[in-house]
Amino acid sequence: MAAITANHRPGSNARLVGSAGARNARPVAWWAALGVSTVVLQTWIWGGWISSERLATTDIGRDQVPGAIATFAIAWQMCTVVGGIFIVHRWVIRPIRREGRFSIEGMLVVAMGVMYWQDPLANYTQSWFSYNTTLVNLGSWTTDIPGWLPPNGNLLPEPLLWNLCSYLFVVAPGIVFGAWIMRRTKARFPRIGKLGLIGSLFAAMVALDLVFELIWVRFGLYVYGGAIESMTFFHGHYYQFPAYESVLYGACMAGFSSLVYFRNDKGETVAERGASELRVSRHTRTAVRFFALLACLNVILLGYNVGAQWFALRADAWPQDVLERPYLLDGLCGPGTEYSCSGPGIPIARPDSAHLDADGELVIPSGVTIRDESAIEQ
Repeated sequence: MAAITANHRPGSNARLVGSAGARNARPVAWWAALGVSTVVLQTWIWGGWISSERLATTDIGRDQVPGAIATFAIAWQMCTVVGGIFIVHRWVIRPIRREGRFSIEGMLVVAMGVMYWQDPLANYTQSWFSYNTTLVNLGSWTTDIPGWLPPNGNLLPEPLLWNLCSYLFVVAPGIVFGAWIMRRTKARFPRIGKLGLIGSLFAAMVALDLVFELIWVRFGLYVYGGAIESMTFFHGHYYQFPAYESVLYGACMAGFSSLVYFRNDKGETVAERGASELRVSRHTRTAVRFFALLACLNVILLGYNVGAQWFALRADAWPQDVLERPYLLDGLCGPGTEYSCSGPGIPIARPDSAHLDADGELVIPSGVTIRDESAIEQ
């Protein structure tokens, strides 16, 4: 990024006022640069996916989806689409039309749509969750993500209508609701500190996530096939739900809401602080603030996805109730595929590597040499 100087002349490039202003604005510049970098990365990922033959609907087992599950999937997708359109109009379009400004709520909504690319990252090291193939999808961009490990990741039926609109209609309002909880808690308990506020918000978000996700998995919208039995509700059923998922995502939502709640007297989050020191046009300042906010939100969500890997790598075997439902397996692993689903004693599969098939037999792809097969047999 080009150096920012203290002088400013009409018509010149964006600059700052004074050395103190430059120091204050430096953090927001770095955050904004990181935000732009995330957009470049996801554009590259999506570009590779869209221009490839991997862009294709995953409909494995769709004709075997029970009627009640299929009906709920259609209804919920319609609700989220309508809700997403309402939120975009209410928090993005209307404030711009009426006041000519981009509100913090509007920035959140747009940021949620942009950072949606991270959604399947929880499967980064090995597949442990999957979606229902009856959901509108075009496969997934996972195998275009640098370093992606699980084979067949492109078959994950990333639900474009439901998930994208859920980020707009559920996650963004959830963040604003979380900030409201913190304000109400502070008003009720004036002496409560920051840790107390964040702790109360975390507890509320864990409870909310638990309620919503139990409904969604019960109706088969997705499945946590690879879960740690001792930490999972209803283990052994297709609707099993790992309790640590609510803890992880509750912490993620608490982080989002805390970011929005703890703003300075200029309405700037920790990532945006210093933007007011920039002597630039209002639109440029808004863009800088948006990309800084986007970067911070991406970092928080990445924290959830990194944390999920610890549990994914320690998951127990996928239950038979899931293995008998191809519309929840998606061709990622299990019956009808060349890969065993993850579990104890199952080597982590990599593309074009030796691995265990669905029957537990060793598969050695052509070009792969096993020097000591007796060691494997032992």
